[in-house]
Amino acid sequence: MLEENVMPVRMLREFFLLESAGGILLVIAAVIAILIFNSPLENYYHDILHAPVLIQLGNFSIDKDFHHWINDGLMAIFFLLVSLEIKREVLDGQLSSRAQISLPMIAALGGLIVPSLIYISLNWGNSTALQGWAIPAATDIAFALGVLTLLGSRVPESLKLTLVSIAIIDDLAAILIIAVFYTENLSMMPLLGALLCIVVLFALNKRKISELSPYMVVGTLLWVCVLKSGLHATLAGVIVAMFIPAKGKGDPVVKERISESVTLIETGDNTGVFRGSIDDRLYVELVDADLNSSATEVNTGEVNITTRTEQDPLYRLEHGLHIWVAFLILPLFALANAGVSLKGLNLDFFVEPVTLGVALGLLFGKPIGVMLFTYIGITLKFCSLPTNVEWKQYFGLALLAGIGFTMSLFIGGLAFDDEGFQTLVRLGVITASLASGVLGYFTLRISGTKQINI
Repeated sequence: MLEENVMPVRMLREFFLLESAGGILLVIAAVIAILIFNSPLENYYHDILHAPVLIQLGNFSIDKDFHHWINDGLMAIFFLLVSLEIKREVLDGQLSSRAQISLPMIAALGGLIVPSLIYISLNWGNSTALQGWAIPAATDIAFALGVLTLLGSRVPESLKLTLVSIAIIDDLAAILIIAVFYTENLSMMPLLGALLCIVVLFALNKRKISELSPYMVVGTLLWVCVLKSGLHATLAGVIVAMFIPAKGKGDPVVKERISESVTLIETGDNTGVFRGSIDDRLYVELVDADLNSSATEVNTGEVNITTRTEQDPLYRLEHGLHIWVAFLILPLFALANAGVSLKGLNLDFFVEPVTLGVALGLLFGKPIGVMLFTYIGITLKFCSLPTNVEWKQYFGLALLAGIGFTMSLFIGGLAFDDEGFQTLVRLGVITASLASGVLGYFTLRISGTKQINI
């Protein structure tokens, strides 16, 4: 059916499917990590994680253990994907207008401030523990969407989009926090090298180079420079995403056929085109299969055409990375970072200020912050609830925002070198994320009704 191929709908469905399936795999990987950590395989687990991996070219070398290659190397690809998603949403998605961005921006701000304040209040006076203040500020989009998938049509599509938008803004805030608060002593020469790489990326973008390989080569060099500079290496992924072109140069044949289609629409002739209304915009689908064009946005009243095709560099890279990130990189990250020893574990561990700060920040701080700031925003008429969403359903969303996991564990690894502190962080993150997921699921299941998708 032609309607199924409209690009915005297809991209959205692919996104939800990949994120939710990836979230389920993430849960499995985390459980496996905990089981291995508490089995006779624990020593092998540590040996693999701390196995040295050396890359050397002449006098230049990068000597990191396998664990660091996952957290500094593979996670840079994760940050690249997250940044591409943010860029797409800002340019042409749920964050592309003030009306669309107001609610998730306000909700995400509350979900950042309140959990951080809870953590700080519980760890006040301990300068080392205070380094983890940002741990409960993040939302794991894969886990959260995995829970929503279990609810099926009980959850309105607008609620899913709002959760995605809040999580994306959370990720952006986490990226900024890492850049500002978790940076080591800087080295000047690698920083200059990184600056040169950025200039080259800028030049590639200005020349509208749509081939991805030059960006990847320069991006790899940028990653090396950022790693050596003292900045966290994952920031290289964020920078590269900024310069990936959102639009390709386009095929002139495709453009000509699109112009013909617009003319047909303006004259009331539907021959050769498919029209569908999505979010009050008009999308045109070309019938010809050999044109590699998927959708065209037409602003009625003026001939203003934006083609979104599978040839667009941003789409190609995001689409290409998504499977690798969802089904390889994030599960590997969970395997490497979610392991926590249950040997000798007692209630004292759960009442440690760090554990309490993380757990209460995620489980209570997140929903309180999201609900409170949303209520204030609606009262002041800055925003409104999503279409077909009631407050009780929105509360379920706020609970799911307390699933921190990936980004929370990542920030915890940056905040603390001490294994004891990291164990407390893992306990807090895993406990709160599990509780938030269960509470969010049952809240939405009780409050949700079957939605009819048209």
